[in-house]
Amino acid sequence: MIFTFDLHTHSEFSDGSITTENAHHYLAGHCDYRTVTDHSSADFHRQGKYCSFTGMEIASYFSVNGVKFSADFLIYGYELNHPIIPSLETCYMEVPKLFASIQPLRDAGAKIFHAHPFRTFGWREPEPIVEYLAEYVDGFECLHPSSGYEDSIYLLEFCRRNYLLASGGSDSHTVPLELTPYLHLAKEYQELFSWIPEMARRF
Repeated sequence: MIFTFDLHTHSEFSDGSITTENAHHYLAGHCDYRTVTDHSSADFHRQGKYCSFTGMEIASYFSVNGVKFSADFLIYGYELNHPIIPSLETCYMEVPKLFASIQPLRDAGAKIFHAHPFRTFGWREPEPIVEYLAEYVDGFECLHPSSGYEDSIYLLEFCRRNYLLASGGSDSHTVPLELTPYLHLAKEYQELFSWIPEMARRF
């Protein structure tokens, strides 16, 4: 399995530079699989099919060992006309409530990943946090500019041990788009990324 992907970019409908006018130019030639994940907005996807599948980034929070954390999550492969989507564009819920609310989307084939995990961890030990979130998510965004090489390996190995999936993206807010880091790792951990072309075939 050799393919490239960027599953974390932003458009003019939140805080990025991709527009519907330049989308084909910047997205189509960027990589094999791509999506826009605007903050709490599906509006870019409502303009037309520019991506391999739908995406959105939503904010949430949770507590582990008495410490409160803010976290973002990436939702991929939702149907635009699903009645839950408008509520996601305005929600800010604690993790258990959030995941209960989006279960119908997951039942329909959508997947949800913890975005840029090492931004959530900060200086704290990651293991308790990933173990807590592993009960909820389909996987983690293992390839991201905020994660170093060893961080990415740590996340990929955690996903492999716990039968979770992996995602990755540049988190680019500008055009030209940046590149997803450490893409060569997708081949070594290919079973964690096989969901990407499978989901793209659905769309």
